[in-house]
Amino acid sequence: MLTQGVRNALFRSLAGLYLPVRAALGPVPVGWYGHQDAHWVAHIDAIRQTVTPRLSREREFAEWSALTRSAGWWWPGEHRCVLVDRPVILRTEPVPGAWHEEIRPVHIAYADGWSVTPAA
Repeated sequence: MLTQGVRNALFRSLAGLYLPVRAALGPVPVGWYGHQDAHWVAHIDAIRQTVTPRLSREREFAEWSALTRSAGWWWPGEHRCVLVDRPVILRTEPVPGAWHEEIRPVHIAYADGWSVTPAA
């Protein structure tokens, strides 16, 4: 199915962005959300715009979508939520031979000066 191929390509591209950061940070909690959720948010939004115009949980989807567009990672807690800014520098390059224009990161940097350059 075409939409599944596009969804998987989006996931692989975005995994290429957050996996190097997670690896550079060492042992940190993995129960995070944020812009790496964009692959499934984009997939659901494409279905919403072309096949099913109304979701059963439209308000919740709109809130999750807005958070994914405007924030970096976030960790929800019972009484607090940690929210991280998006990177200020995100350099990418195309993945050779990819079917759906996948990308991979070559450099990621944050406003506080922390950065990571993933191994090729």
